[in-house]
Amino acid sequence: MPVAATVPAQKKGVGVCLDAGELISEFQAQGFQFALHGHGHVPFVGTVGTVARVMDHSIEDGAYKFAGIHTPMFVLGCGSSGAHRNHLPPQFARNVFGLYQPGSSGLQVTFEQYDELGPCEPLWSMTLPTR
Repeated sequence: MPVAATVPAQKKGVGVCLDAGELISEFQAQGFQFALHGHGHVPFVGTVGTVARVMDHSIEDGAYKFAGIHTPMFVLGCGSSGAHRNHLPPQFARNVFGLYQPGSSGLQVTFEQYDELGPCEPLWSMTLPTR
């Protein structure tokens, strides 16, 4: 799902998603368990959830509404694929790609590193629970 509102990259070259909370709430309302997040960054797996959010922009009657407690959603940040070595963080001098395989015990997540100098090598792997 594309991001609707962003602030351009600043000094460190990092842009900001202004509607991330809205996206997370919508994903959770639709029952999403996983979201793929990828661009030039360090690979990660995290969780995110929404408990309350602004439902409308009026101050009358309280603009903040309880959004319901949703089960946290996993965010799978693959890292950089196809980035030039000079644009990668020093600890990840090789590109990274993710493999995601659903199974009866959960979602198998595997990240591997590669570059033009040698074969792919596993970075790490884990199985995430599904509902």
